[in-house]
Amino acid sequence: VFDRGNRRRSVASTNVHERSSRSHSVLMVDVSVTTRAGGDGGRLFLVDLAGSERVKISGVSGEAMREATHINSSLSALGDVMHALETKAKHVPYRNSKLTHLLSDALASGSGSRTALVVTVCPTELTVDESVSTLMFASRVRNISLGPAAK
Repeated sequence: VFDRGNRRRSVASTNVHERSSRSHSVLMVDVSVTTRAGGDGGRLFLVDLAGSERVKISGVSGEAMREATHINSSLSALGDVMHALETKAKHVPYRNSKLTHLLSDALASGSGSRTALVVTVCPTELTVDESVSTLMFASRVRNISLGPAAK
């Protein structure tokens, strides 16, 4: 299933990356355990986000520009969700993008989710702004606590 989904991802060459992922990828795996004492389960989310590239630097146009706009929009929506969680806002804007809506169960306060975030940055001077932005995002996310699972 993973390989089939991965083959369907949109990849294109840009001025910055030879093989730039132009789509997000989300793999959800439902896990259940049944014992004589009962059953329990959970859901594992493996998420690979497309990278944010400034259109001016990446040199994309046409369909690739449209993809870049959607990528940047969904990453911005994810940033808004993380900010709302960080500040413990009363309203968390999960429905502002398909990505955040899809991840809402995992990110909801009281979900008891355990989350690991791995970020990658490009070591070139050309992408220093994107790299700094990525590292700042990771630093902000590091301070978010979703709290214990609701009973």
